[in-house]
Amino acid sequence: MSYSVDELYRFNETDGGYSVKEYLKGADPSVTEPEIPEKWKGKPVTVIAPGAFEAAMYLKRVKLPRSIKTLCYRAFADCWNLESAEFEPGAEIEFESDVFTGCDKLPAETLAIGLLRSANLTAAFEKGHCPALWIFDMDSPDKASEVFEILAKNNCYRETTTNDLELILGAFIGINNIKALPIAEKYGLLEYAELVNSLLAKAIESERTEITAYLLDYKNRKFGFNGGDKFEL
Repeated sequence: MSYSVDELYRFNETDGGYSVKEYLKGADPSVTEPEIPEKWKGKPVTVIAPGAFEAAMYLKRVKLPRSIKTLCYRAFADCWNLESAEFEPGAEIEFESDVFTGCDKLPAETLAIGLLRSANLTAAFEKGHCPALWIFDMDSPDKASEVFEILAKNNCYRETTTNDLELILGAFIGINNIKALPIAEKYGLLEYAELVNSLLAKAIESERTEITAYLLDYKNRKFGFNGGDKFEL
């Protein structure tokens, strides 16, 4: 069954155009790939409003027209079956935080784009939260590691404090995901003995045997145990 644009969306007028205020068919199993219009009433559609598609349970694929400039807070959050979000080549879209939170079926690259283009991670930490922490709740630990590596590769954590790195890596330890630690080592995120000691204490407390062994080995290789002779495991 096909629907008109007016049956699919509610719009709000913005400066020089419109925003998609609400997607109306999120609970309709017959609509899995709705088309977002580039224009409405002769003006460009430039914004996906906060929570516009949130919890659209049957949404599987979405293609964002070139006219879209901003994806607001939780624009597509908790769209559990969303498998693909396509962007026009060369499109410059501003992402607010948590745009794809809970969209576990999206490729790691798409999830990472949402984070890489969102507000500066350090500034987010200063406000008391980390916009990337939701990746640790994913059904797929491997995908969480993939997203983390893309962020690390793109220097997202370059200016992150050791306390915040402890929060991030501690979350991986909490879900027993050892794959994040070699990534952290590869991109220079385990350079401080204090951080490694804190993570090691968490791993021991949480009875994460494999992670504990990795951190003990890394500590031995990087710092030694007594500042002198290396400890043999």
